[in-house]
Amino acid sequence: MANRKSHYQPLPISQRLTDIFIILNFMMFGFVAINRGPLSIWDALNPSNHSFSAEMVRKLVPKFMQDGLTDWGETVEPQFKINPSWARIMNVWNLFIHVPFYLIAIYAFITGRDWIRYPTAVCMTTVMYSTFVIMGNNIISPPYPIDLGTYYGSYIPFLVIPLLIIIRVAISGFDQDPIFKSKAKSSTSKKCQ
Repeated sequence: MANRKSHYQPLPISQRLTDIFIILNFMMFGFVAINRGPLSIWDALNPSNHSFSAEMVRKLVPKFMQDGLTDWGETVEPQFKINPSWARIMNVWNLFIHVPFYLIAIYAFITGRDWIRYPTAVCMTTVMYSTFVIMGNNIISPPYPIDLGTYYGSYIPFLVIPLLIIIRVAISGFDQDPIFKSKAKSSTSKKCQ
C-alpha cells in the first residue's frame, strides 16, 4: 500500500471520460448555485423587495436567468417563489460552500489528485441531502408542485448524479477509469514486495 503512492500515476484527463462527465456536472451544479443562490438569499425575485442587496443581485444575475426562475416559480414549483427561510439557508450553503468546492474539485479531477475523493463523497452527500429536503418539503407542504413531470425531471438528476459520483470516487483512483476500463501504465516494472 505504501508503494501505491510512490508509483501512482494518474491517467490524463482525456483518457478518463467518466471524470470529464463529473467535471461537466460540477460546472452545471456551480452554474445553478451561482445564479439561483443570490436570487433566493436576498429575495431578489420578489418585486416588492427594493433593498440595496436585492437591487444589486437583480443587476448582477442575467435577466434570462431571473425570468426563467420567475417562470419556474409560477408554472412548476410555487414554493420557489415563496422563498422560505430554510431555502435561503440552503442557498447560502450552496453558494459559499459548494461553489468553492466545485472549483477545487474541477482542478483536482483534471490533474488527477487522489486526495479529492473523500471530500467529493462528502460534498455529493450534502447535495443529495439538500435535494431530499427540497423535494420532501414540496411534497408534504402546500403549495405543491404544479407540473410534476418537469419538477421531478429537474430534481432527480440532483439525486442520481451525486450518487454516481460517490460510486465513482469509491471504486478507484485517477489511475484508471472505472467505467471505460482505461488504466495507467505502471511507472515501474518491478512488483511491490
